[in-house]
Amino acid sequence: MIAGESILLVTRRRLAYTAFTAQKLAENMLGQHKTWASHKESHTPCIVEDGYLLNDVIISAHAGGEAHVIRIVTERGRAISVTPTHSMLTSQGYRRAYELAEQDTMVIAPWPRKFGYLTPGVERDPAQHWNVFPRKTATDRIFAIVDVGFARVYDFNLEFPFNNYAANEFVVSSD
Repeated sequence: MIAGESILLVTRRRLAYTAFTAQKLAENMLGQHKTWASHKESHTPCIVEDGYLLNDVIISAHAGGEAHVIRIVTERGRAISVTPTHSMLTSQGYRRAYELAEQDTMVIAPWPRKFGYLTPGVERDPAQHWNVFPRKTATDRIFAIVDVGFARVYDFNLEFPFNNYAANEFVVSSD
């Protein structure tokens, strides 16, 4: 599960992305906000087998309460807090967060340039239109792994056959 501070890009009309924290998105999907129309599908980028990014429907959200989390920071400044048992995509396939080590290579789903302010230090292609994802994944090495204590955690399930989504540009599994 990912920490509530993690950011996902979501589109409801397939026109443009909006950045949501995992906590806010889960609260919306679980019906805690009356302004969120539950009849509209929410889409977020996922990774298909050939490494391309594709929007897929988020079918459910899960609130996991408070859990122990670790923070993974990459050389280019990307960071995400996840539970140690959460699976993340590396260049060697999916691995649990507790199995990761410094210098491991993470698979990254680069965000459109408009959202660059959310991940400082990450270079973007200035020609990239803001509502279109780059077509392929990228990689980034782990710089540090830090135990950060406890945080509220969430997870999201996407339509079959995809079981992953991008949070803070990291490709994480729907565990």
